[in-house]
Amino acid sequence: MHSLVAAHRDRIDIPFFNGDGDAIIEVASQKLSPDCFCQFSLSGKQFNVYFEIDQSTESVDSRAEQSIREKLVRYEAYQDSLVAWHNAQTASVSWPYFRVVFLTRSVERANHILWLARECARNANRHLVYAATQNAYLTEPRALQTPLFVDHHGRWQALVNVHPTSNFQRTPVRLTRPVTRLATVW
Repeated sequence: MHSLVAAHRDRIDIPFFNGDGDAIIEVASQKLSPDCFCQFSLSGKQFNVYFEIDQSTESVDSRAEQSIREKLVRYEAYQDSLVAWHNAQTASVSWPYFRVVFLTRSVERANHILWLARECARNANRHLVYAATQNAYLTEPRALQTPLFVDHHGRWQALVNVHPTSNFQRTPVRLTRPVTRLATVW
């Protein structure tokens, strides 16, 4: 709901919205059901965002079907399949990119998820996964255009950024290997 309010406030269009369980991603015979999908549109550009609302009920680093690791691997595979589809097109089509946003309860857990995202990344230069705390997201009135999110490189990002090559004036976050086993981090 906060995404919809923030979009309305900043005059950002939402051409597509899928709520919990409505957006099903199938890749390599495996299904992934994000908590929410939003496509934002501003100044002729589209921003596709899958939201994962992390309540710390799933382990971060395990082989369990619903672990964060397995979700990251599936999102990476899905992005790879979209890139392959795009490259096979003979006509000019828009670039099929998306972001996955993990909204967590703590900065520590967000950083652990981002560290794992960096480990799982098939393309190190791709900015696929962002994370922020739920509190930071829900208390920011301009949550879509404010650099609240950290990517797996430790750089601050906004979900709707019409000038993606511009750097935000925030010190990058240093993501380090968690001291504890990720599977036990809650």
